[in-house]
Amino acid sequence: MIASKEDDDNHETEKVKTKKTKLKTEDVIYSFGPALFLERICAIYRFRILDGTLMPTSNLMKVYGLVIAIAIAGIFLFYFDIPDVLSKTEPLKDATEDFPAIVILIQYSTSAVMTSCLLSRSNIRIMNSLANIDSSLRLNTNEEFYRKSRRHSVKALCLVVGIHIVSSASDYFLRIEEESPIINDMLNYILNSVQDLEILVFYLMISMLNDRLKVINNDLTKILHYKDNQGKISVYTIRQKNSKNEKPLDIHGKMAVNNLRDLSLAYDTIGEACHLINSVYNYQIFMTLISAFVYIVITLWTALFYYRTQVYTGNLVPIILWCCSEMLTVAAMAFVCEMFLSTRSETKVLVNELVMEYARPTRTRAQAKAFMRLIDSWPLRVYVYDMFTVDITLMLKFISVSTTYLIVIIQISHFV
Repeated sequence: MIASKEDDDNHETEKVKTKKTKLKTEDVIYSFGPALFLERICAIYRFRILDGTLMPTSNLMKVYGLVIAIAIAGIFLFYFDIPDVLSKTEPLKDATEDFPAIVILIQYSTSAVMTSCLLSRSNIRIMNSLANIDSSLRLNTNEEFYRKSRRHSVKALCLVVGIHIVSSASDYFLRIEEESPIINDMLNYILNSVQDLEILVFYLMISMLNDRLKVINNDLTKILHYKDNQGKISVYTIRQKNSKNEKPLDIHGKMAVNNLRDLSLAYDTIGEACHLINSVYNYQIFMTLISAFVYIVITLWTALFYYRTQVYTGNLVPIILWCCSEMLTVAAMAFVCEMFLSTRSETKVLVNELVMEYARPTRTRAQAKAFMRLIDSWPLRVYVYDMFTVDITLMLKFISVSTTYLIVIIQISHFV
């Protein structure tokens, strides 16, 4: 009877631990759940949730995503009548105006299939890594942290939807006199929205890593500026609030830090999560940059065409609007990655201050040195197929390349 009671107690303990593990991942997904929900509507499945546990996508999800991608591609090509385009008076101009939509169609079709069929396990590892980071930083007990993260994701999602509504409405009213299939225009709007939605999820993931790295910096600051009489690092603990009338504590103040080793472990997990996000989003970022570049080139080409012919049909303004929308997407990626690198630089400065304080115990400085080596091992940079990094310099490179192609287009326009 005693043995049976102990087995039951152990079984209950395991059930509680499993439930807590599930809840950690569910809290992370809750942070940017609206964006993931919209992705599922667009047949982009990163994983499935079964009894609170993340599982790879099922065969039904894979088949459904493949069918939707093929159907959208078929409808788009059906209404994109190539012989009709070639028979127009200016076939080159009309074909170039529709070329960006073809690039975005290719991105959606391939990325939807890749995400559902090939990248499901990588996405699960990203979610589990975020949950492990929260466990190391004791954030899994802080509901306000996840609510704040969700509010941020909802605001970003509303901003993206608002930009697309304005762009789509202006595009529709400026082209209202032209004869173009409504279904084709709707597909263009949807595909552009899905492209920006995927980049939004990337933005939110990097932003979530940045928030957790800020928590590490906050606790490094506490360790750096708070010592007891013996010069040892104090241990911070959490106490549950007894009174509901008390004001909620600051997000960073609710987290317990035992020593630098815990922070090092959390930083190492952040580095692994950043690497996983980079590998998952390599293709999406690359295609987004290509589509933005194509929009810029088409805008320059169309503007020169209207300038030389003195004929304006209303296509230039919508193209400029979509070009600005694509540039905003690239700017958002560059901004969040640059912000992430800036937070990492702050982490490196704080750890270096711990290393350089010779009055601290030898063991503490040794842990700080190990932490510094870990920071050097994980630069937390997002690369695009190891060709270039996504940071603030990406915008400068875009401007430089656009200026170069403007000169090339001006030279070519004299011979066309």
